[in-house]
Amino acid sequence: MFEKIKKLIGVKERRFVGAPVIVVSFFVVAGVVTALDMNMPEKRIESVDPFEFVRTLTDDDKIVLIDLRTPQEFNKGHLPGSMNVDYEASDFEEMLDDLTKRTPYAIYCQGGRRSREALAIMDEKDFRWVIDLSGGIEALSLDPEAIEQLYR
Repeated sequence: MFEKIKKLIGVKERRFVGAPVIVVSFFVVAGVVTALDMNMPEKRIESVDPFEFVRTLTDDDKIVLIDLRTPQEFNKGHLPGSMNVDYEASDFEEMLDDLTKRTPYAIYCQGGRRSREALAIMDEKDFRWVIDLSGGIEALSLDPEAIEQLYR
């Protein structure tokens, strides 16, 4: 077991001090990882209704909002603060690889299909926290209470 740990943290063999250094290093690394995980919300990968989507966005300013529509659709109008990541682009999955997996994301598209499929891909890629606007912005436009909350 010590051999695996030594290999992972790159400690060279030391005659008398090797084992204590490895043990101390292991606990330091474990402590840093634990501290990082304590700042993260529990894993959340799910589709939510328009009201929950907007409530979550307004409650947490750290959420990155992603519009998965084409640039043409995006340029016709989008939710405030959105960035455009085109789901239909040939390099969509590579664009996802450029995103930080520990950042919370809220994704949407026009009618819900693209964001639902993107949600599954992001889950497979081990993103930590992603919500999807079920039904897309079409569903949001049918929920005046959610729209009102979005623009408060």
